[in-house]
Amino acid sequence: APLKQEREKQKFELAKKFKPSKIKEHIEKGLSSPDPLLRKIATVAYLIDLLKIRVGDEKDPDELDTVGATTLKKSNVKIVGERKVEFDFLGKGAVRFHKTIEVHPQVVKNLQEFMNNDSDRLFPDIRCEQVNEFLGQIVPGITAKVFRTYYATEEVRRTLEEQGVKKTDPEYKKVFAAKLANLRAAEILHHKKTPPKNWKERLERRAEKVRALEEKIRLLQQSKVRRKKERLAKLREKLREQKLRLELMRRTRDYNLGTSLKSYINPEVYASWARKVGLDIKKIYPKTLQRKFAWALGTEPPA
Repeated sequence: APLKQEREKQKFELAKKFKPSKIKEHIEKGLSSPDPLLRKIATVAYLIDLLKIRVGDEKDPDELDTVGATTLKKSNVKIVGERKVEFDFLGKGAVRFHKTIEVHPQVVKNLQEFMNNDSDRLFPDIRCEQVNEFLGQIVPGITAKVFRTYYATEEVRRTLEEQGVKKTDPEYKKVFAAKLANLRAAEILHHKKTPPKNWKERLERRAEKVRALEEKIRLLQQSKVRRKKERLAKLREKLREQKLRLELMRRTRDYNLGTSLKSYINPEVYASWARKVGLDIKKIYPKTLQRKFAWALGTEPPA
């Protein structure tokens, strides 16, 4: 629907206005504010920025007891040093978030202070509206949700650049770079999944293909056949492709790539990169997303 497409477009346009250094500066200023309410709001914003977690009190009523920044319980947070905090909670999709992270010393002080309340929650009086209003003081319209869109998109942009794919590279190398960028976004947004039950068998089948190709190459090297050089080159290319596929399968085992591709990564980044390296965008986006992102991908929805 055109209206839905327009909303999607606006979401990504807003993320382009995100100014990380300005926002971090605003948050850090708020961390040591004399106003305790502002200190709490700034601490929540700091955690959203640092941990790339959701704001917390926007979840669906039928969701499990999952947690975001505003709904963190005291039991989810443990101070383990002057600058270190251990976080342990269930995020969206009941995915466990468990990390010990270095934080700003003022954040440790604030967390210690906020633990002295009568609630089991750290920020019982903070709502997402207050966080959004605080962020909007720097960039109008910016909300807590934009953080994840911005960081996922930037991670994809950076990874694609790092891969250094050229137009002359084989298609499988381009697809690998696109998937790897998608994986990096899924990692920073904690889009975890349980591997399918038959994952090990599938991995073994993929590994077997690699071993079979290696054996073919070994035998061919020892034989005296016509066009040996040409045949070896073809087999080695096939081997490179299968090895990349195997690597990708291993690396994506615990991550769901679909969520970030559908909701957080600006499709314009993939579209301009695909044009630059000469990759068909349909190799990155399935049909449903080609329709959803027709405005960015130039994929006209089928009549």
